[in-house]
Amino acid sequence: LQGNAQAAKAIIESGHEVCDHGLRWTEHYRYTLAQEKKAIKRSVEIIEEVTGKKPVGFYAREPSVNTVRILQEMGNFIYDSDAYNDDLPYRYNGDGILILPYTPDVNDFHFMSPMHRFATSADFFGYLKDTFDVLLGEAVSSPKMMSVGLHCRIIGRPGRIVALRRFLEYVSGVATREQIARHWIEVVEPALQAI
Repeated sequence: LQGNAQAAKAIIESGHEVCDHGLRWTEHYRYTLAQEKKAIKRSVEIIEEVTGKKPVGFYAREPSVNTVRILQEMGNFIYDSDAYNDDLPYRYNGDGILILPYTPDVNDFHFMSPMHRFATSADFFGYLKDTFDVLLGEAVSSPKMMSVGLHCRIIGRPGRIVALRRFLEYVSGVATREQIARHWIEVVEPALQAI
C-alpha cells in the first residue's frame, strides 16, 4: 500500500475493504510474541496512514497461538479470518473476537492446484453458481455464508475473469467481510440468542 497510494485510493473509493494481511508475507507462528505484536501494530499504522481508516479484519499467512489474543488487545479488529474449520462465523473461545472463516473450497487457487479442479472459467462459474444456489436454498431455515477466495494473479487472467464477471451478474450483490461480520454481530447473533 505504501508504494502505491493511487491503488489504495482507488480501492477505498470503490467501496472495497482493506483487510490487514500482515506486515510481510511471513508465517506469524515464527514470530516471538513481541515481534508479532510489533508487526501487527505496524501493519495497522500503515493501513491507517494510507487509507485513513484502521483495518477491522485480519488474515495472516499462518497465525501463531497468540494472533487472535493480540488482535483482541488492539481493539480495532472485529474479526479474524485465519480459520478454515467452519462455514459460518463464530466467537473465539465463545465470547471473543468474531472468527469469520476463510474457505479453501470456493477458491480460485484450484486453477493452480495439482488437482486442477477448475480447468476453465466454465468450471469455476459452475462451482460458484451451484454453491450459491444450494446455500440460498438452505438459508430459508438457517444462516449461511458463501466465502469466495480470489487472488489477482489467478482470477485476473483473461480466460478466468469471465467466470467472476458471470457470477457477479448472477447474484444480486456481494458484501465485504467487514459487512458480513457487522451483520453477523448486529443481526444474526441476537436472533440466534433469542431462540
